[in-house]
Amino acid sequence: EECKNDIEAKKIAFSISNSPLVKTAIAGEDPNWGRIIMAIGKSTTNISPQQIKVKIGDFLIAENGSRVNDYNEANVHEYLKKEAVKIIVDLGINKTQEIKNISASQTMKQDLYSTIVWGCDLNEEYVKINKDYRS
Repeated sequence: EECKNDIEAKKIAFSISNSPLVKTAIAGEDPNWGRIIMAIGKSTTNISPQQIKVKIGDFLIAENGSRVNDYNEANVHEYLKKEAVKIIVDLGINKTQEIKNISASQTMKQDLYSTIVWGCDLNEEYVKINKDYRS
């Protein structure tokens, strides 16, 4: 995810990674990109859904606020059966932004930020173990 600072990037990434709805979609092998968009929206109001691109693995799922035309749910469903899956989100923010230094008559480029977080799914066995656990 590309953001204006490390804190914003981590906040959004953790919102996706920690979302029970995203976790259950992964466990159920359901490529429900709306849950990913919801997790982003829950973490920030500075991003327009129209700018967001969502990929699951190498499969582009959504961009410009809607599902892509050549989306093949069966392929993504098969991908989600893997032990480890990637969700890649591009928030539609330019990779660099120009900063003008008027006193020096220069234009500098400032990189925007991205981050990677690891998470786990939330399946029925996990819920069963933890609901029956008692200390």
